[in-house]
Amino acid sequence: MYRLRFIEDDDDVRFLFELLKERPVFANISHKRMPSFKEHKRFVDSHPYYVWFIIWSGNDRVGSVHKQFDGEIGIAVKKEYQKQGVASSIVPCMFVIGNDRNLANVAPGNSMGIGLFRKLGFEHIQNTYEHVGKEETK
Repeated sequence: MYRLRFIEDDDDVRFLFELLKERPVFANISHKRMPSFKEHKRFVDSHPYYVWFIIWSGNDRVGSVHKQFDGEIGIAVKKEYQKQGVASSIVPCMFVIGNDRNLANVAPGNSMGIGLFRKLGFEHIQNTYEHVGKEETK
């Protein structure tokens, strides 16, 4: 049984930072380099999402889940709790929060994330491409 709790204190922010540090590089979409703790704390304190929760199992923080204003859902689970049903139990809870549209952006190399969202009934709707730099294309 899992429960959700809003981010309440610096221990939660530190947990989120440690969770971010353990994320594999191939799963990153939002950042190219690991932020400092100070940068991360500033991001968390800016309240960038519609809702952002810590996922708890008993007395242990096991992950986090958020929903953005546009309906995009993001989830991260500590490695030691992955493949135990945490994400597939928690993501559907987010369907009733905010707007009715539920989206997920998953890095192309993140097969576990792709499998999770497909299993939960999400359909592939787009590919997004990024061009980094100021070099002019011909």
